[in-house]
Amino acid sequence: MRNITVPGWLKSLPGDSSLNNRDIASLFGYSVKTSTNQLIKDGLLPKPSWNQKGLSCSKKHQWYVKDVIKFINQKGVSK
Repeated sequence: MRNITVPGWLKSLPGDSSLNNRDIASLFGYSVKTSTNQLIKDGLLPKPSWNQKGLSCSKKHQWYVKDVIKFINQKGVSK
């Protein structure tokens, strides 16, 4: 496991900005092709702040920057 710190680019975004699956996977050091669902269940990624409904009725996870920063500050580590 490695320590995760809040990167400067994330701190500079407004708290109500949204991040998508690719942003979150990349931020926590996972491939952008990684499915985030299992990582969320395992507690390795924060729970999504909200879900955006896709065209095919699929849900796309979205995270608010403030929630991601809070998760990083509380957990501080990821695989």
